[in-house]
Amino acid sequence: MIWVLLGIAVLTSIFVRAPGRMNAVILVLSLLLGTGLVFVNSLGRTTAPLILFTVVLSQLVIAGSPLVQKIYAVPHLRKLRAQARNKVSSALGMVETLDYEILEKVGSGGMANVYRARRRSDDQIVALKLPMEQYVTDLEFIRRFHHEAEIARRLDHRNIVKTFEHGTLGIKHFIAMEFTEGRSLEGYIKTGDLDTELSIDVMQFVVNALQHIHSFGFIHRDIKPTNIMILRGGIQTGRPRVRPDAVKLMDFGIASRRVLSRLTTTDVRVGTPIYMSPEQVRGLEIDHHSDIYSLGLVFYEMLTGQMAFQGGYEAIIHQQIFQTPPSPHQLNPAIPQVLDQLVMCMIAKNPTERPTLDEVSESLRRKDLEGIS
Repeated sequence: MIWVLLGIAVLTSIFVRAPGRMNAVILVLSLLLGTGLVFVNSLGRTTAPLILFTVVLSQLVIAGSPLVQKIYAVPHLRKLRAQARNKVSSALGMVETLDYEILEKVGSGGMANVYRARRRSDDQIVALKLPMEQYVTDLEFIRRFHHEAEIARRLDHRNIVKTFEHGTLGIKHFIAMEFTEGRSLEGYIKTGDLDTELSIDVMQFVVNALQHIHSFGFIHRDIKPTNIMILRGGIQTGRPRVRPDAVKLMDFGIASRRVLSRLTTTDVRVGTPIYMSPEQVRGLEIDHHSDIYSLGLVFYEMLTGQMAFQGGYEAIIHQQIFQTPPSPHQLNPAIPQVLDQLVMCMIAKNPTERPTLDEVSESLRRKDLEGIS
């Protein structure tokens, strides 16, 4: 009977992979029984139990080795390990099966990374946008991700970053866009490289891009300096100071035909609070007037070198709704009155008091603004 029990214990330990505590119990019992049999019986009669004891001991010793663990790993552990390996796959691995070869990472946003990549089919250099790993399983975010691409693909304008294609391969999502080398408008503002004349030229091209977007019935909803790119070599001498195709408006991740300002993955309002319109931060219905307000805040910053509203998140929200900033002319008397008035009209709290984009464009082309430095 003792041999039968020990045999069952051995088989259980070997083939079922008993927990460590059970293995320890088996080892102790085997040791006690084996030793007792040696003293109680003759050596010949204890040969079988000793052999059985040796098998148990050897099995327990090798049980902790990586090789045995790999062999005896239970199916659900193998599955978990496979899922972990897939989860930590690199961005390069994500696009191995696509038509793109990642060359380097060039940017990172709140929810996606952008890489410089080469399209294998024709060697064209593109900007490849990939969701960050933690958002791949967020269905609402993935919907927005492809929503952005669908909007951008319909827009064909020299001042808008072109989107070539977007797609999905299993859990892998991507957007392939025109690759632009240069600096964001935010970089020019921070380094003080903008004068009034250059600001007017850049603003005119952004207005052109926004007019194109609005003509399709879309609202950008996230106009800000980091979403405006000036290509390398795009600034030149003479008039205009900026090459016509050098200013690029990008990032349509929250653009929409809908007037509702809530299109989110986390049940919070999308956009950047510093450049949001009062109606947008309040969660009210918005239209193209909201983009004009945001554009006015960007122009304010270009002319003065500082943001119209500053502080923490809640403080900025309060200012956007209830406070009017000092006019650009107050901060810099060299700013022409016509631009001062234009900016203050663009950031009027009441949407209906803001000028149209056509009126903004006309103001920027006024003869009395020519030759301003």
